[in-house]
Amino acid sequence: MNALEGNEFSFQEININSGYIEEIIKLADKNSSTLGFFPRKAFYEHAKKGHLIACIDKSKDKCVAYTLYMTGKGRVKLTHLCVDDEYRGRDVAKALIAEIKSKTDHLQGILASCRRDYNLSNLWESLGFSATHERPGKSKSGSTLTEWWLDYCNPNLITLSHHKLIEDKIAIIIDANVFFDLADEENRDEYSRDAQALLDDWLESEIEIFVTSEINNEIDRNNDPKRRDELRNRLRKFNITNCPTEDLDKCRKEIRHLFPEKLSSSDSSDIRQIAISICSDVKASFFVTKDTRLLEELEEEIFDKYQLKIISPLELIVNIDELRREIKYQPARLAGTSIKKQSIRGEDIETLIDCFLNYSKGENKAHFRTILRQHLSDPTKNECCWIEKEAGQEPMVAYLIDRESPEELRVPILRSKRNDLLSSMCAQHLILNLINLSAFENRIFTVISDSYLEEEIEVFLREIHFYRTQIGWVKVNLKGCYTASEMAEILMSSTTEEDGILKDYLTTLSNNLKIPNIQSNLDVIAGIEQAIFPGKIADSLIPNFMIPIKPWWAKDLFDGEIAEQVLWGANSMLALRRELVYYRSRMASGGLKAPGRILWYVSQDKGFERANITLSAIRACSYIDEIIIDTPKSLYKKFKRLGIYKFDDLVAVSKGQDKELMAIRFSNTEFFKKPIKLKEAENLIGKNIHIQAPIKIDARSFELIYNAGVLC
Repeated sequence: MNALEGNEFSFQEININSGYIEEIIKLADKNSSTLGFFPRKAFYEHAKKGHLIACIDKSKDKCVAYTLYMTGKGRVKLTHLCVDDEYRGRDVAKALIAEIKSKTDHLQGILASCRRDYNLSNLWESLGFSATHERPGKSKSGSTLTEWWLDYCNPNLITLSHHKLIEDKIAIIIDANVFFDLADEENRDEYSRDAQALLDDWLESEIEIFVTSEINNEIDRNNDPKRRDELRNRLRKFNITNCPTEDLDKCRKEIRHLFPEKLSSSDSSDIRQIAISICSDVKASFFVTKDTRLLEELEEEIFDKYQLKIISPLELIVNIDELRREIKYQPARLAGTSIKKQSIRGEDIETLIDCFLNYSKGENKAHFRTILRQHLSDPTKNECCWIEKEAGQEPMVAYLIDRESPEELRVPILRSKRNDLLSSMCAQHLILNLINLSAFENRIFTVISDSYLEEEIEVFLREIHFYRTQIGWVKVNLKGCYTASEMAEILMSSTTEEDGILKDYLTTLSNNLKIPNIQSNLDVIAGIEQAIFPGKIADSLIPNFMIPIKPWWAKDLFDGEIAEQVLWGANSMLALRRELVYYRSRMASGGLKAPGRILWYVSQDKGFERANITLSAIRACSYIDEIIIDTPKSLYKKFKRLGIYKFDDLVAVSKGQDKELMAIRFSNTEFFKKPIKLKEAENLIGKNIHIQAPIKIDARSFELIYNAGVLC
């Protein structure tokens, strides 16, 4: 039922026998100065086709508004939209448009024409229309007709092309002022330079720029017809995105409180632009603007509720690499998931083929089926699993593990759903777990030999130091902490004649470890440690720290065993992330710096007194990637996607919004096979440990504690 239909109004599709037709004609005559002349016969012709809708005041049994339209070329052409003076301002026009849409929702949208000098732009905008074109009218006075378009947002070739455009790029939506800067190519000044840099060649492969349909209305507000024409010509170079009117209206109401009580036309436009950006099927992660108020006053709430980051052109350009990683970890896209792993059975083979056969690389169905059958036939040596979002749904990731070789954990199949964020994240999380599993089982290599990997998985493998060889993608995963010379010997003893490329790679790593004083070159030695992760170089000058952390924070950041002890488990929004952030006071920091290593000491806590886990113990090791000291607001804005703290938590840690605190960005966390109790750690290193705050420990102490945790 229409929102206005009820006790007061009803909406009727008028037929030729209706008594309301004459009332409609009288209403049309009364408003002929704006509607123009329309023959009586034409009303009856539209009624025959079911294209005449009336709004009836039920208390007076009177027609108070009507709309008359035609259909053709896949759209609705609105001929009349008329509301009696007494009933204007009561959303009757919007209700009539909704009636048309409900009867024609299989089409693309509604087109309406209106003389510019009638000054009805606010009405059309409020109904969800945008001013897309203008043309000369037939009036002798030389009137201009503006064409207004209401898009139903049904899938079409344009929307499909939008999805294709953003497969490998960051989708951004720019506001009107940024568009105007980009459109004004001839006039570059300090004010517009940041925006115009978005069109630089090097960014073309990184971002895809969209504008909202509201840009048409912003252009229409310009009083210069020549300038309007120029801007519309420039607009043809940009992708325009929209959203269904119902979604737009709902979102506008939700964010209305963020704007002044009395709205200017600019405020109204800002609301529509942000609402469309939130609701558009483009699912852009960034709304780019130079509006200081939007950047400073709206950014936090919009991001927290909708995961749309409001950002300036300069911030986008300077931080493009970090932002590319950020869009992979949008909390809203992971919320509510219940990820499960289950074993693959023989009857699942055809499902896996349907989901994961790589047609684009020419994979043969019979070959894929043969590999699956071979590995399913020997469950003692092989592990065959898939990962699903919910029980009974299609798998997101499928993998096979082959343990036949004592030195290699081989993965002959690793597939993820194409162009699916959560599937990609699960696959990446799985790969990191496979590396740790391989080291845990005292294997030297993780080998992913699948020839039909998705491209984004191959990119990730390079990022985490897999090396492409003749046998597939290979990662060295040595176990334990050894001196550089000892590690060099281990690498050389691991070389194989089977793959010359791999042998050359291991020889290079080994030779680098033998370079005199290589241990003091932190960048190089840290890079080598990443290449042999989880192995550690004992005599490197990478600083080592022990950091205390409460179990409540540890369960979300890295400790799955602790997470299992509480009802709600780990934070699902953080569970799949490779890098995270932990906050603490900047005081008594123990000299924390990056690059560095962390030994996580998980303290005791009242809420875990009965938990079946070892606390007051060192339970994991991570790498420090970055240390940043700043105010709570700045750090929360920069790292909110990676942290477990809310803004109020940060203020509490810093003891004030204006006080600085420390953010520790860390990655590549390795969970200890055996937690090391504090007393045991003291016995190992031969001295007492006081760990109320981060402390720096020497290389020998790190080696002893770390090896006790992983070599057992």
